[in-house]
Amino acid sequence: MKTDMQLQESVMDELQWDPFLASSEIGVTVTDGIVTLYGSVDSLSKKIAAEKAVKKVAGVKALAEDIKVSGGLSNRKTDTEIAAVKLEGEVEWDYQRTHVTEAIQHLNGVRSVINLIRLAPKINPKM
Repeated sequence: MKTDMQLQESVMDELQWDPFLASSEIGVTVTDGIVTLYGSVDSLSKKIAAEKAVKKVAGVKALAEDIKVSGGLSNRKTDTEIAAVKLEGEVEWDYQRTHVTEAIQHLNGVRSVINLIRLAPKINPKM
């Protein structure tokens, strides 16, 4: 079993493996095997990438995430621009819902994604 310090080093190493992430943006603390990420990144996709990286590390009991998404002024969209984007409708499979969310989270200015797409399977079991 890893000590908190060893676990912290493992998490920091995993974060450094992702070329998308900058180690200066994300801090890591560990207490009793619980990892806390903190800091500020400029996109939701970086925040999600950091969370995924921590979940790869053996020995992590839980993840507390306190990363702020604060894009620069050039990345900011007005409320009107963001309000014009809606994720709604129906798809047959859950992977389709997930794929849409993953595609949207990488756009500049996106700070969170609310997916209202409903599943409408076309398979109708006969009884």
